[in-house]
Amino acid sequence: MIENGLYAYLSTNADLMPLLEGRIYPDRAPASASVPYLIYRRISSGHLHHQTAAAGIAHALMQLDVYDSDGLNAVHVAEALRGELEGMTTKAWGSGGNLVNVKRVFLENVRRSFEPKEEGSEEGHYRISMEVEI
Repeated sequence: MIENGLYAYLSTNADLMPLLEGRIYPDRAPASASVPYLIYRRISSGHLHHQTAAAGIAHALMQLDVYDSDGLNAVHVAEALRGELEGMTTKAWGSGGNLVNVKRVFLENVRRSFEPKEEGSEEGHYRISMEVEI
């Protein structure tokens, strides 16, 4: 499963560990999560086929969201994440039953936004959202 391999890679990455300190969550972060943190989710996926059967190759479009109360730090963490993933080719993520052989990673889109705690509030989190095809 791509999500398990992605988590294994990100949570053990030497460049990301000091920035996120293990705050990497599938789908949503707990309300008590401190910033910065990363949320990942699968947006869509598919499998490749050849003439007679499945080719044994899958791809997924993943959304990776970095949240922080400081906009510049959110950008810093997102750039570190982008630097680790963009253009990656032929890499094994995870181990055992969670092993995923990644052939390539393409950065599809990046968006930046601010999500206020409540309407009109200046308090909230900056969000850097990246879509990557794995």
